[in-house]
Amino acid sequence: MTRRAYERYRLDGSATLVGEDGVEEPSILKDLSCRGAGIVTAQALKPNDKLNIVIHPSFLFGQPVTRQARVAWCNRIASGLWQGGLDFGEDKISLS
Repeated sequence: MTRRAYERYRLDGSATLVGEDGVEEPSILKDLSCRGAGIVTAQALKPNDKLNIVIHPSFLFGQPVTRQARVAWCNRIASGLWQGGLDFGEDKISLS
């Protein structure tokens, strides 16, 4: 039994995280579901912080897609690298 309610797609794309202060942080998009995303970034993220994620054009989208998200978790994976999970809440992405 899986704990995920939505299918997750693995990718190596790019995204930009935009904090509430407007500061932009480039990130690597590791996976995506209609409800959230897994990212790798050079900045630690605080769980429950809110931000916008701009998913850059790829084979999935012709235009950048922006969603509000809540940081669900964040862990250090190497010196200067952090992996995190973002939750879009009700602002889901249509992947069909």
